[in-house]
Amino acid sequence: DSTAETGSVLDHVLVQDSKMYGIAQFGGCVTVTDSLVRGVYFPDGDGSMTIRALGISVTARDGQAPQTEIIGSTIEDCEGPGILIDKASSGEWTGPNSLLSDVEVRASSLSGIWIQGESRADVINCSFEEVELVGLAYTGNSEGLAYGNQFVSVRTGYKPDFDLNKNIEMADAIYLSRLSNPNTIAIQENTILEVERNGVIIDDSNAGAFFYASNGAAPAVSAFSGNIVADGAVTNGDEFAFQGNCKGF
Repeated sequence: DSTAETGSVLDHVLVQDSKMYGIAQFGGCVTVTDSLVRGVYFPDGDGSMTIRALGISVTARDGQAPQTEIIGSTIEDCEGPGILIDKASSGEWTGPNSLLSDVEVRASSLSGIWIQGESRADVINCSFEEVELVGLAYTGNSEGLAYGNQFVSVRTGYKPDFDLNKNIEMADAIYLSRLSNPNTIAIQENTILEVERNGVIIDDSNAGAFFYASNGAAPAVSAFSGNIVADGAVTNGDEFAFQGNCKGF
C-alpha cells in the first residue's frame, strides 16, 4: 500500500519457478527494474478456466489505484499472462500513466501484456515473442500509448469467457476491446512480424477512442500511424480486423 512518494522498488530481482505469481502488487505504487521472472505455473488442481499464473500482476485494493513502472525487465515461460495491469493509474489518479518500457515477454500463455479496468498505461519499446492468445491488450476503457513495440510469433491461445462458460480461440498481436472514451488510445510505430490470426483486432469499441491527447494539452495524434505489418506476418487473417459492436469505423 505504498504511495507515489514512498513507492516500492524492486531492482535486479530474480523470481524463478513460482506458483500463482512472480511479482504481485495489490494497491500502492511499485517500480520493477532490470528484473527477471521465469517460470510461473498454475497451482496444483486449478482448472483451465482459472487465471492464476501471472508473471507480474498489478491490481487495485481498498479503492486505491496503483501506479507502476516496469522497465528493462524480462518475463518468460508463464502459463498465464506475462503482465496483468488492472485499474492502474485510474480513477482520481492525476499523476502520469503507468509505464511499461523495454520489457521482453517470451513464451507466455493468455497474453503478453493485458491492461484492463480503466487503467492508464503506456507500453513503449517492448518485445513479444512466442506469446499465445494476444501480444498486447487494452480492454475495458483503459487508455494509453502503444509505441515502438515488436511482435514475433503470436500463436493460437484460448481466452476464458466466464459468461459463456467456454474458451474463445484467438491469435492476435494487438487486441483492443470495449473502448469508448474519446481520445484514449494510440497505436504507433509498432512492428508485427509473425501472427497466426490478426495484426490488430478491434472489438466492441468506438472509433473516437483511438486518438490520444497527452498530458499538457498537446494535440491529439492519429490512432494508427507508422505501424509495420510485414508481408506474410498474418498467416490466416487481416492486418486490421473489426468484430462485435464497432461504431464509427
